[in-house]
Amino acid sequence: MTRWLTQTTPRHGELTKLAACVAVSPRTLRAWRAAARTGREDRRVGRPPRSACETQRAAPLVRTAFEELAVGHDGWRSVAVALERRGEAVPIRLVQELVRTLKLERAQREATRISANRVHVEVLARDALWGVDSTLVGRTAEGEIHALTVRDLCVRRVLSISVGPPPTGHDVVRQLDCTARARGGNPLAVLFDNGGANRAQEVREHLAAEQVLVIWNLPYTPEHNAWTERGIGDVKAEAGLLKLQRRAADLAQRSVSSSVTGFAAQAKDLFVRLVDAWLRLDRDTPRADFLGLTPEELDRIAPRADAHVRRARFYADVCSALETARAAHAAPRARRMAEREAVWCALERAGLVTRVRGGGKVPAFKAEGVS
Repeated sequence: MTRWLTQTTPRHGELTKLAACVAVSPRTLRAWRAAARTGREDRRVGRPPRSACETQRAAPLVRTAFEELAVGHDGWRSVAVALERRGEAVPIRLVQELVRTLKLERAQREATRISANRVHVEVLARDALWGVDSTLVGRTAEGEIHALTVRDLCVRRVLSISVGPPPTGHDVVRQLDCTARARGGNPLAVLFDNGGANRAQEVREHLAAEQVLVIWNLPYTPEHNAWTERGIGDVKAEAGLLKLQRRAADLAQRSVSSSVTGFAAQAKDLFVRLVDAWLRLDRDTPRADFLGLTPEELDRIAPRADAHVRRARFYADVCSALETARAAHAAPRARRMAEREAVWCALERAGLVTRVRGGGKVPAFKAEGVS
């Protein structure tokens, strides 16, 4: 092939065919042909390789400067400035490479720490635990449009959706009451975030009257209600209402969140889209972790929470444990954590949930032992 490249002039298309046969590009063949005809070696073009000694000398200097800088202000430029102030001469490209490696190591350590401390909760009975949350689905000139959802965390199925202005405490009570009537009873516990509507006195009184416990998420901790967040995200994605999807729709045509029509018309359109997406997910989408069943099919055969415990006695026992947990902690955050743990432990002892942290089971302590 070398003789052919050097002694003949390829006709149109021959070089491309030959390149395909030897699995290289035509440009590579042309470079080989030029190198063979001139007799020069094909030398590597670019920056010469760095010596190992230089890297070994610079690595501890860069690591020291990187670790002394505040997180978020430890980019390669800051590290280079810190080294320059100390009189340490390290090439900029080497600083970039070492800082990139150090940041990757830190991210891997953080991922390992999170994985070791992550608590996976499996709800074992339907209507043992519901998740309630609202999300923004559109905007009009008259205000924002929110969707309020209730989800059963055992079968991971949306139980109800309402669409309208930002929900109030009255809206939350009405949604819970309608869902309970459709399900044949209230859940044993509800997961809530710290929104003003959820904290309303009307909601607290309703739940106390129905003997429903509340597990409050810590502020700015959406992973405490990850089931509901994921459920809302799935419905919005299927309905085409995620932020990026709405932005793409804006580029193609007027978005559903525009103010071309009135608030009521927009809310109705969004409600129809959300319900259609909800039905497709629950009725027509089998899940691998449900052994091929859809959430609706699993809901029909899942055991009810009322078969495991007597509501009145369970509610009274957990309320007593909550009082003990509150008395043992003065700091608000520690008290909130103790209250959450008391409810989780009660649900676990009743056989309604299982918890696994980093591959090992989380022990269910009594309220006196919560810390």
